[in-house]
Amino acid sequence: MPLLHAFTRLSSVTLEWCTAKGTLSPTTTGHLFFLATLCITSASCFVTTHHLPSAVSPTAQHACSSNPGKTLNTVAMAATGGESAPSPAQVLDFLNICGKLKKTVRTGWKRCGVQPCESVADHSWRMGVLSMLLPPDVDRNHCIKMAIVHDLAEAIVGDISPHCGVSDEEKYKRENDAMGAIREAAGDSTVGREIQSLWKEYEQGQSAEAKAVKDLDKFEMMVQAEEYEKETGIDLEQFFQSTKGKIKHPVMQGWEMELRDQRGK
Repeated sequence: MPLLHAFTRLSSVTLEWCTAKGTLSPTTTGHLFFLATLCITSASCFVTTHHLPSAVSPTAQHACSSNPGKTLNTVAMAATGGESAPSPAQVLDFLNICGKLKKTVRTGWKRCGVQPCESVADHSWRMGVLSMLLPPDVDRNHCIKMAIVHDLAEAIVGDISPHCGVSDEEKYKRENDAMGAIREAAGDSTVGREIQSLWKEYEQGQSAEAKAVKDLDKFEMMVQAEEYEKETGIDLEQFFQSTKGKIKHPVMQGWEMELRDQRGK
């Protein structure tokens, strides 16, 4: 587990320029999560005249270079086979929503008295990194994207835990509505619809990738619990009990067994 423990150290490293200015300091992992969401958004809208395919006409290339603000969507659609891209203003609107996850703490840790505790962005970032370690029987790239956005609705509705007294049906409704708003913030673009689709796929939990990411969600929480126990001395056994027998993928079952052996309880 040394690799995972090295990753989690970033959760406690704040960005020095924020600390120097006395502002609320996002962690380094929160910053990396923000970059990851930007990369997903950028996939369909980062088009420059230096990277336009030959299928884009010289007229369109000239239009992009002379007036990028108005022609970005048109040229991006031509370059990506008809995909719609968010405008620059919509990208910023979308990222402003994503940024809220850096300030949204994980409810379970806060309820147990862990201070300071990780943000939802911290959790999502390490899940994205963990997805890179998945075996080849799942689409790793698909899992990475799903892991990054699986809790994105919490930027609007907050981290609703089982202890919040909200039914599963109401929780899903709130989060589904939030994902619709996030899709609209991204201009109802191709990438906005993809993000919403990834979230729904995760919630349904039927595909091999969704099942793998759900296993990662549980495993990452267990790793974080073990680290908090070492750092704070708080007994977080409940998080190990609630996940017992829940991880289904054989590779991740091996990870879980190693973690439990190292914990020694």
